[in-house]
Amino acid sequence: MTSPQNPHIGRPAILAARALIMLSPLGVDIYLPAVPQIAEDLGSQASLSISIYLAGLGLGQLVWGPLSDRMGRRPVAIWGCSLFALLSLLIVFSEGLPEFLGLRLLQGIMASSAAVCATAMVRDCYSGKDAAREYSILMGVLNAVPFAAPLIGGILTAWFSWRSCFAVLTGFGIFLTTWLAWRMPETTPKRIEGGGTHTQILPWTSPVFLGFSVCCCMGLGVVLSYVTLIPYTLMEGYGLSSLEFGALFATNAGLISLVCIAFSRLIARKGPLAVLRLSALLMLGGGVLLVLCLSAWPDVRHVALFMGPVALICIGFSGLMGPARGLAMQPFERGSGKASAVLGTAQMLWAAATSAVALVLPLPSHLILGGITALTAIVSLVIAKIMVRRYGVNVLEGRTVRVQPEV
Repeated sequence: MTSPQNPHIGRPAILAARALIMLSPLGVDIYLPAVPQIAEDLGSQASLSISIYLAGLGLGQLVWGPLSDRMGRRPVAIWGCSLFALLSLLIVFSEGLPEFLGLRLLQGIMASSAAVCATAMVRDCYSGKDAAREYSILMGVLNAVPFAAPLIGGILTAWFSWRSCFAVLTGFGIFLTTWLAWRMPETTPKRIEGGGTHTQILPWTSPVFLGFSVCCCMGLGVVLSYVTLIPYTLMEGYGLSSLEFGALFATNAGLISLVCIAFSRLIARKGPLAVLRLSALLMLGGGVLLVLCLSAWPDVRHVALFMGPVALICIGFSGLMGPARGLAMQPFERGSGKASAVLGTAQMLWAAATSAVALVLPLPSHLILGGITALTAIVSLVIAKIMVRRYGVNVLEGRTVRVQPEV
């Protein structure tokens, strides 16, 4: 089992990373129930604020990642979170739609600093099994946000107005900035070691990074396709009310979060490659089962027939994302900020394109989601096999290979 590369800062850094990873999804999930009210107040195009925020979240990482390698994770995270809080406060007092959308774009860019630093900090402190395990826990924390944030946002919108959601984001941003300034250690390797020039691997020159990044991108594509397709399918196709849908969606988000934590323990025992293969097989089974069940019984309108296979798909991608990210980031003992930025941006662009295609395809949702899931699983299994054959498990998982002395 691998050990922390920076044991004296590992635990505080990981706590900071888990706090940081919550910022970007919170910026979307807490105000989802308020979008109709915002549209009434500012204009019908207010729903564009979600896409604009996600665009800023994806592209901003290309700035913050290299900057965090040069300046350090700590100043980038603190500045990003403090500006996120300021922009949230400005949104509270925004009066027009263009102003609102512009502030949301900037807010997404600032939130991306937290996402890129969280990913890079894990790799700064851990490698191999430990890194993959921590990435899996990060995914669990990330998926815990959709479990609670929409409920909080709904209560705030009902009791006050949509502006109260951004007032809460302001408070969270201030709290997070204060806590980071007090507790967050610096993890960038060259700053810890006192400077110096070190050779850094560029992300696009590493076959390991490129291969497992494909798994990460396609995995997030499955996640966003699920999020995009499931509201229409359950409410229009199966007749669920918004309250029933919200409860089912929250329950599934809670399941995903718990599964991520469970998989993190399995990674510590079996290694990230074994968990990645298992997760891909679960996704493949869920995708095939979804297609077969809904094709075999098209007239049976029971939500369990749809959600049973979907639950298996969710368990699969919950286990896939942590190991795939850990394996992709393994080559970057230094320069992990740049690698995190490239990976994060690629994931956002691929997932956005996949979910957009899923929306326009003239096919039933079970065929689309099942097909995307099965394809992702097959590609992930093929990539894992190729990488193991080329590099070996020990190299991919960062294990120390002891060479026996010649006699």
